Amino acid sequence: MLVAAAASQPVLAQSSNIPGVTEAAPGVQRIDGAKVPSTRLSVSALKAAIEGDRSYSKIKRLFTVAGIASPGPAGTTTYMFKVHDTDTDKDIVAILFVKGGSILNYMIS
Repeated sequence: MLVAAAASQPVLAQSSNIPGVTEAAPGVQRIDGAKVPSTRLSVSALKAAIEGDRSYSKIKRLFTVAGIASPGPAGTTTYMFKVHDTDTDKDIVAILFVKGGSILNYMIS
């Protein structure tokens, strides 16, 4: 999995604190999913936890690695986590849309 965004002017990439993530330009992250660390977690348990409690501070404790944070519209922050689903033995991405400490929405694929 590789996600990239282009900058209008070339800038040397800078390292972030998360392996596999570099900042190509201010606010533009390049993510090499093969190098991003993952959390071993049951996706069904993750979904149940989110539906049971929308508090981001509680849900983020389920992850053993830091998420990749990106600012979103209207004061939201998007957090992406690479998860190795223990139910299916597959890698997936969990994306949490957070505002004011609460998970507004999420996507798991």
